[in-house]
Amino acid sequence: MPSWPTLSIRVDYTTPELQIPTDWTDLSDRIRRANIHQGRSRLLAQTETGRATVLMDNLDRGLDPTLHPEVKPGAHLEIKATKGTQTFNLFRGFVRSWGQEWPEKKDAVVPVTAEDAFSLLARYELQDEAIASMASGAHLEAVLDLYGWPASGSIPPGTTWWRLGNATDGKLGTTTFLGEQARFFDTGQSTIMATTLTGNLLTHLLNVAEKTEQGTLYVGPSGDLVFKERPSPFDPSIGTWGDEGSELRYTDLSMDYDDDELYNDIRVTRRGDVAPVTASNIPANVAPRTLPLTDVLFSTVGAAQALATELLTRYQAAVLHPMEMVMRPPYDSPLWAATLGVELGSRLTVRRRPPGGGAMVELDCLVLGVTHDITPSFWEISWDLAPAEPLLDAWYLGHTGFSELGTSTVLA
Repeated sequence: MPSWPTLSIRVDYTTPELQIPTDWTDLSDRIRRANIHQGRSRLLAQTETGRATVLMDNLDRGLDPTLHPEVKPGAHLEIKATKGTQTFNLFRGFVRSWGQEWPEKKDAVVPVTAEDAFSLLARYELQDEAIASMASGAHLEAVLDLYGWPASGSIPPGTTWWRLGNATDGKLGTTTFLGEQARFFDTGQSTIMATTLTGNLLTHLLNVAEKTEQGTLYVGPSGDLVFKERPSPFDPSIGTWGDEGSELRYTDLSMDYDDDELYNDIRVTRRGDVAPVTASNIPANVAPRTLPLTDVLFSTVGAAQALATELLTRYQAAVLHPMEMVMRPPYDSPLWAATLGVELGSRLTVRRRPPGGGAMVELDCLVLGVTHDITPSFWEISWDLAPAEPLLDAWYLGHTGFSELGTSTVLA
């Protein structure tokens, strides 16, 4: 019989926060409803800490910390969805709160609040460590090493790799552990200056990854930290969503044509510099709209100037842009495979054929935020979207639309 995807939730009460979890307890039969949100709503905003809230049945007091001392904040938590033979990661993080509520004095529920790894990074202050100049991806790796976040391929102390054919150590998932990756980082296109690490850890990481590099830093649905450098026009698309034919079908799509990201005066100031570099194009009698970026970490003034020029090119004119796409797939829809577990920064095409005739609206978009709202009889997926036009930071020789000097690209 057709059905929604099966939602599952597990917690690891015992494994420390900075160790990859393996001691899972299944709590899926307690789920009443769930909401998951990760990402950001605008390109010029920074990625927020991801959050999951799950309302869980507690009529047996199985999640009552007065009876079960293992139920405590900091536990690892993961949420997955299974549809047919496919299983999709939706969230991995850490429990912040095990609420205890008794509605109408005859029910017992636990609203569990969990946040992804950004929650941990946001609660650490850097301690004046010196770091050399290096590419943005390497810089992020080095800072996370100082903090103690697990590196790619790390396995918990005391576990071993799978030794094929060994009767004692060859039982995958029982006596041994298949190592997970905890970081997926691009190299980055920016060189970060030599500096002294001060201030909040998460603020610094987002400064490097998003303000300076103009890329994206986020926690993936499987709990790994992901750094994507600034988008390229040649990033692969995950599909075309539309309102007719064979297109993947959305339930609702909202667009806007506003001045929230309209700027004709860009000012970029590097850490340690007194004055900003600027790029402006303010027509006569038009009000100036300033976008200030301070404390950026480029190694050279020229790189800061190039960013100012690129941002002016992108933001000096208002554009029609997507805001949110909502999907409520039917039980047997191919949308489940196309939408569950989609990563932030994914590129797609959306189409809209408005009533009244005229040309179809088609936009290339980036997924900035992902939200799941789930009850036993309702599952809605919504994506915060942004235009996918890349910053014009390079001349793509031989690619029509990206190789016309002065038209589709700029000389920085």
